[in-house]
Amino acid sequence: LFPYTTLFRSGFAAVCRSALNFLAVGAALCLVAPEPAAAQPMEPIVIVGYFGRTSADMPTISSEITLSTNGRNRREFGLMRVQSQLGTAGADVFTRTLNPVVLVRGQKEMIERIDAAGPAQKVKIIGMFDLGSNGIIVTGVDIAEPSTGEDTGEKPASED
Repeated sequence: LFPYTTLFRSGFAAVCRSALNFLAVGAALCLVAPEPAAAQPMEPIVIVGYFGRTSADMPTISSEITLSTNGRNRREFGLMRVQSQLGTAGADVFTRTLNPVVLVRGQKEMIERIDAAGPAQKVKIIGMFDLGSNGIIVTGVDIAEPSTGEDTGEKPASED
């Protein structure tokens, strides 16, 4: 009986005091810890345009943005159309953040197709726009062959 009494008086009491101190500190931290920031919403988006083209090149281009698929290499993208389900029209959807470059992420094959698109190819990128990071998570890509004037504002070449 003597060893249990000694254990209770010295070791067990110290363990209880440590546990109570730990709980008190944890409770105090919970009271002063800031609430986690609300997650930025993801917005379905479709952008259509041409790499390396501006409104001076094609009257149907409304504005230009800069796209990057790896964070380093940047390409100018002339926007013809932006569709967003949250009601934001045009390139205004990209001006809600301070980052001037829109980072495009997704499956390797889709990103490679975007990187390979030339200035004569109409590019349609479908995905989810992350308002917090000013990035697009690509879910689909459609790259048309060089246009014959449709939707470009250019006259088709005459066939002889």
